[in-house]
Amino acid sequence: MWKHMSLFLDWRCNSMISLDEMKNYLRIDFDDDDTLLENLIVSSERLCMDIARIKSKAVFEKKETAKIAVMYAVAVFTGNRQNAKNQKLTEILADLSVQCSRYD
Repeated sequence: MWKHMSLFLDWRCNSMISLDEMKNYLRIDFDDDDTLLENLIVSSERLCMDIARIKSKAVFEKKETAKIAVMYAVAVFTGNRQNAKNQKLTEILADLSVQCSRYD
């Protein structure tokens, strides 16, 4: 269990999007949901990498649309906490990943 926790914390510390950057994108100016946002950033990065079928975080971070895809995913998750439409989100992120692969 601790091994998985340390991997999660390491991933969170090395995120391609800072908490301040994400809060600015979402226009959030309070600190109440900071931990939630950090967790959503990590989850969204993993989701986007899975959809793009990219295993290396370093490779993913070099993609032109990677950052906006992650930010969009976090926005969808924060805006639809009760009723996240994962199918539509997956379709949009898949479109973005196709755009990523065009520039390989």
